[in-house]
Parts: sequence; C-alpha cells; structure tokens
Amino acid sequence: MSEKGSNLSVVKQRNSQLIREIIYENGPVFRTDIAQKLFLSLPTITTNVARLVTAGVLYELPAPEEEDAKQPGRPPVMLDFVPDYAYFAGVELGPYKTSYVLTDLRGKVLANSEQATADPDYDTMLEQVSGGIRDFLAQTPGCEKKLRGVGVCLPGFINIQRGYIHNNLRRSWNNHHLAADLQARIRLPVLIENNIRARAIGCKLFRKDISGDPMLYYFVSYGLGCALIVDGKILRGASAGAGEVGHMVWDPDGPVCEVCGNQGCLDAVASESAILRQCKQLLAAGMPSLLRELCPDPEALSFTDLLNAYEFGDKVASIVVSKAIRSIGLSVANLANFISPKTIVIDSRLFTSPSSQNLVQRTMEQNVFGYDCKDIQLVFLPHDPFGGAIGGTATAIRKFFIEAPDMDE
Repeated sequence: MSEKGSNLSVVKQRNSQLIREIIYENGPVFRTDIAQKLFLSLPTITTNVARLVTAGVLYELPAPEEEDAKQPGRPPVMLDFVPDYAYFAGVELGPYKTSYVLTDLRGKVLANSEQATADPDYDTMLEQVSGGIRDFLAQTPGCEKKLRGVGVCLPGFINIQRGYIHNNLRRSWNNHHLAADLQARIRLPVLIENNIRARAIGCKLFRKDISGDPMLYYFVSYGLGCALIVDGKILRGASAGAGEVGHMVWDPDGPVCEVCGNQGCLDAVASESAILRQCKQLLAAGMPSLLRELCPDPEALSFTDLLNAYEFGDKVASIVVSKAIRSIGLSVANLANFISPKTIVIDSRLFTSPSSQNLVQRTMEQNVFGYDCKDIQLVFLPHDPFGGAIGGTATAIRKFFIEAPDMDE
C-alpha cells in the first residue's frame, strides 16, 4: 500500500469542508473549540471563518453568560450558520405517495406538499416529479434565488455516487440515472439516496437531542430496513444495498416475498404490507373482528384501520400486529448483538402507542446479550409523513453545502 501525496489547494479545500462540518454539527461553537477538534491552528480557523462571515454564511453571537464569566478580557463570541442563507428541496418517492419539502439550512420546514404515488413507468414518473418540483417551488416565490439543490430519496439499492437506481420495486425505474435525468429537466443540482439512509442522515443533521454512535435507524413502512451510522458516516455497502434487513430470511417456511422472491424474509412477515395481507387473510377465513365494522370491504382495509382496531384490543389485529412487533424486536436485538450500538432509533407508525413500544422494548431486553437500558438509547420517533422528504433535504445539505468545495466563495 502506498501513501497518497497532497497539495496545498487540496489541503485548504479539505480543511474548509471539515470546518463547515464541525460548525454544522456543534454550532453555536467557539473558534478555539473548532481548532481543538480538528487539530488545526487558530489562525487557520480564523482565516476560514472570516470569509464565511463576510459572505453572510456564518454569523457571530454572544456566548452564554456562564461562558462569558470564565474568560476575562474581550467578550467571547460563538459562530453558527445563518439558517436562511440557503434553501434545499427534498422529495420522497414513497410507496404510498410522493412528498415534497422545502427547508432552510438547519432543516426548518418552510413548505410541504403531497401528491399521488409516482407512476411505475420511469419516463412518466420523471415527468411527474420534474413537474411536481417546479409546481411546488412556485408556491414559495423567491425561493429559487437561495435554492442550492434537491435531494430525492426512494426505496431500494441506490448508488449515490452515480445517481443510479440499481434495484427498486418498480422495475421500470431500474438501471436509470435518475439524478442526471432529473437535473437535466429542472436545472438544479440533484442527489438521490435510499429513503431509510436519507432519514438516518436527517436524524443526524437535524436532531441534536438524538446522539450516540454507532446508531441504528430502523424504519418500518410498506417494507422495512435499517440504516447504520458508524463514526459519523452512513454505511452504504459495496453494492449500495447496506441496511436491507427486511430481506434477511426470517422463517424459511414463511410466505414468499413480493419484492425479492425469497421465502419467509422479514419483509414478508413484519412490514406494513405483510401485516395488512395477513389480516385480510384472517378476515377472508371468517374470523370475527372489529375490522369488519371499521371497513366492511376487507380489500379496502387500511393500515390506519388496523392500528385503530389493535388499540381497541381486536383479536385479529392483536394476533397479527403483536407477532410482527415481536419479530421486529427480535431483529433489532440481533442487530444490537452484532453492532453494539449506542443509539437505536425506531421510525414507524406501528410504535405510536405505549403498548407497542413496551412490547418491542421487552422483546429487545430479553434478547440483547448483556442488555442494559443505560447502555442503549432507544428512541421512538413520532410519525412524520414528510420524514423521508426532510431526509432528502438533509442529503442535499450534506452534499451541496457541507461538502461543497466552493460554498464559501
């Protein structure tokens, strides 16, 4: 293995990126703290941040009184980004709908919108989404001047470097360079990412109340998966398929998965689509249930109907949902045993009630080796229908702002 050389311009560019990252993750922050975290000289920090302050990217603010009292002489000041210096748009091409969000630099939602699920035909979808982005941005006059990029997230194997869809449930979308195709139509920088990884990135960037590394971000929707953040970086894997825990075989004698074609994978047992399918089968078999009152037509049964029945103690809903929750709890426990995470974030409509949260936590406690609630931070996120699109803005902020080589010019 040979060492790679470097030149001064590359070093300066890398230092600038690292400084922006430290300020973004820790701001408001002192110049001295930035220098200590990066092992850089204070003059290097001062030179870099001075350009950002002059350009209106950063602003200075007084230190808290307790910090001011510690340091004699000139009152210390802290640095942070000006939130409305730049805007970013996020899009989630989800299985239930297409969501659009506009945020500022710190993830504050400025506007949002929902449209029908994107068409399964790639070319039709491309026209829908490009038109949807233009229409959505038109609802916020003046945002174009500050708009720096668009982050699009969707399920499947998504190659972020190439902007390429390697594998998605909607087969017509596969083997297309969505980022480049969309960018050509809307004339804005576009980045694409897996939807669960985008949510995890959004959690890391926007939620200062959630910390800890390694972090597991477990998401359950139409399908399920788990993103992993280690040393502050998202794991994508060699084929951009890291996190597809939904397609680990769970029950070799279980149902065939409609996505991967394998028998008994977790997706076919514990996802929202699997839960709905199992309930419909029990109703078709004649099992009495409150679900018949909530929805006389079993084929029209929604996941919201099912959750309401579960909360009322309905037998059919309880059988199916409780089994799915235990399966999810076991899979999280298996991941925890393998990864030993500091934080586990669970994002799912399944866990909006204390009863479902308690059940999955008990399952984990019984199956995580050496489990101690003080060692693992378990976080249940409230359901946010725009969570994926917000994650899309987070990926765009990281790519087009934090890691951008010329953002300070």
